[in-house]
Amino acid sequence: PAIVDIYSFASKWWTWWVEINPKWRTRMGGVAMRLGKEGEGDWSSVASTGPNGMLNILVCLRWWYDALKGDEGGLAGWKEALEDVNWALERI
Repeated sequence: PAIVDIYSFASKWWTWWVEINPKWRTRMGGVAMRLGKEGEGDWSSVASTGPNGMLNILVCLRWWYDALKGDEGGLAGWKEALEDVNWALERI
């Protein structure tokens, strides 16, 4: 889809990602909510994100990347999101 406001999309993506992550992952405040990488527990909230499961998360990351079109400032936030998803996938 055409993403008109990439920064709004990124903010909404983080809100969604934080919401579906386990409650035991520490929420760190700031301009954008981020998640701590400490602790262990149940990952079922992430693994059951709908009929397509983790594919939804990966597709949204791809849309975000495609919409950046070389925006170096936005790329840093995308990389942070990708690293966090990768961290989660390694533990599921």
